[in-house]
Amino acid sequence: MVSIEASDIVDAVFSVLTVGPIYIYYNDMKDVIKDYVVDEIFHIPQAQEYCIGNFDHWNDKITTPPGLYYLAYIYNKLFTLAYGESDQQYQYCNMQNLRSLNFIGGLVLILLTLILRKNCRMSISTLSIYLSPLLSVYYLLFYTDIWSSVLIVASYLFAVIQPFNNGFIDASFSAFIGLLSLSFRQTNIVWLGFNTVAFIDQRVKNTKSYDGSGNIFTNITIFTKQLLQDLIILIPFILDLIIFVYLTIKNGGITYGDKTNHEVAFHLVQVFYCFSFITVLSIPIWISYQFIKDYLKFVFGDFKNTTTYMISLSVIVVIIENFTIIHKFLLADNRHLTFYLFKSVIHRSEYSSFYMAPIYHFSSYTIWKMLKKSSMNKNLNKTVNLKKSQDPRSITLGSPIISLMFLICILVTLIPSPLFEPRYFILPLIFFRILTNPNQEPLFGGTYVLSELNAPLRLVLDGIWNFMITQSIYIILSTYTFRWADQPGVEQRIIW
Repeated sequence: MVSIEASDIVDAVFSVLTVGPIYIYYNDMKDVIKDYVVDEIFHIPQAQEYCIGNFDHWNDKITTPPGLYYLAYIYNKLFTLAYGESDQQYQYCNMQNLRSLNFIGGLVLILLTLILRKNCRMSISTLSIYLSPLLSVYYLLFYTDIWSSVLIVASYLFAVIQPFNNGFIDASFSAFIGLLSLSFRQTNIVWLGFNTVAFIDQRVKNTKSYDGSGNIFTNITIFTKQLLQDLIILIPFILDLIIFVYLTIKNGGITYGDKTNHEVAFHLVQVFYCFSFITVLSIPIWISYQFIKDYLKFVFGDFKNTTTYMISLSVIVVIIENFTIIHKFLLADNRHLTFYLFKSVIHRSEYSSFYMAPIYHFSSYTIWKMLKKSSMNKNLNKTVNLKKSQDPRSITLGSPIISLMFLICILVTLIPSPLFEPRYFILPLIFFRILTNPNQEPLFGGTYVLSELNAPLRLVLDGIWNFMITQSIYIILSTYTFRWADQPGVEQRIIW
């Protein structure tokens, strides 16, 4: 058994205390938000049809599988068992009960993150995951994103902790939960692939087979050998892939409905959007005087660095000019923060490409640097710096293989999507925070007076930063309303 450290207890206490303010917001929203919010106009009526057993009903505007609506059906049955039959039209599937499903999902996410902390050598605050500003607004609404993310994180947990010490059983649990996640969002197949790689990567670490020199190519070879040895064990993951391919072919594509507005594209700039979001939302984790100094040296250190930097900026400008897709929904729907962000910042003028290129370059550098610091080490097989109370089999989550797969998953998930949609950045942000440790450099200048408290201080500031952004989004959601001419009686609100 892995002992519970004092930091784990503190983290759990703060996480539980933070649920209070979120619950207050949730309760307040019952009286404030009485109309559907954006896509709830599709999700809630669809779930209500499932709640009364009408499984043949389907709204073609819905683009994701019906997992959320089956969950609503189960939720309704639990209410029926507890309180008896309801005389309401849709049983217990009213708007508020359906929204409460996602609030519960947030609590499950806290539990999963606490388990990861307890069993893995990772420096992360549970609040960083629970209060992720891209995710937290959906605790108040009925959207697919909460349970889609919860199930992928749960699948990942079984993949890396491997609690049964039996490869096939651990793989089966991880794959089964991953399969459930596909019923909420079909693009989760990519992150299920990430979990599969994490599963094999952890098996290599358990056998201490990685090359101590840290050579990436040697370790890829070692990883591949383990993959080939474990093909039988990986059958559950392979079955998931077969089921996904079969359903995609049967459906005539990956999108379930509204296919004309969700066609596959080559939206390369979407990756830069994602990196920028992660960088901004993780500022307390990476920022330091030394970090900025290193970046300036990286781009202006000598003639070679400066030349490389200028070439990089030129390439980014070319990508912006040629691979930016402005979806018709982006500029037509002012109920999304991306509408204002795109018009006021990203595409403000004809010169936008030139001032956004340095931002995208710095964001890409930050992602690369943090992943490198957290995973490109030479001690992947060693249980270093463990306290006596810790299990010697404690799990190191980062590795060059995982970092590479993480970046591949971002590319595969985001580039085909034509719509600038921050919800697609939820899992990249969650896994970035799981895989990276806080910057070890002092937060304040070059002094090392607070070096012992550096990581805890960063985690506290990260939690505060996330809470502040979450609160800002809640305020916008609850207070700023407007009406559309074609829906005069409905108050429109703004979310991501």
